[in-house]
Amino acid sequence: MSFHFSDFATSRPTRQSYRFATAEKGKYRAGLIWREIKVLDISRHGLRIAGAARLRIGQHVELRLPVLGKVQAVVRWLVGNTAGCEFSPPIDRVLMDAYVLRTRTDRTRRAGSSVASERIGPMLAQALACLFGLRAR
Repeated sequence: MSFHFSDFATSRPTRQSYRFATAEKGKYRAGLIWREIKVLDISRHGLRIAGAARLRIGQHVELRLPVLGKVQAVVRWLVGNTAGCEFSPPIDRVLMDAYVLRTRTDRTRRAGSSVASERIGPMLAQALACLFGLRAR
């Protein structure tokens, strides 16, 4: 009896981009009312959020996130109060870098960093956005 690797492969698709762990707050709406969420991780192609009990798979939502501003996404999976959403279209690389830099700087600030290191993330986010002609939201 022989086995091939494909016999054990799952149907789960491979990730399109690296995911960054975060604990940022944000908001979503699927109608008229904005609701609070917590972003658990994020990539250029999507994010995982907590606080999504009212969402449905396939539902289109508008998200409001730090640095990124308003972005559109589709709910792809739900487990309890946690949802996985796919951005439509994917987030620009420069804005994603700015988001990651800003969130890491904020975590450092909460831990009690120096004044100089607190300002690097937001300043770099603005500089990258200006350099590439993107609107920092």
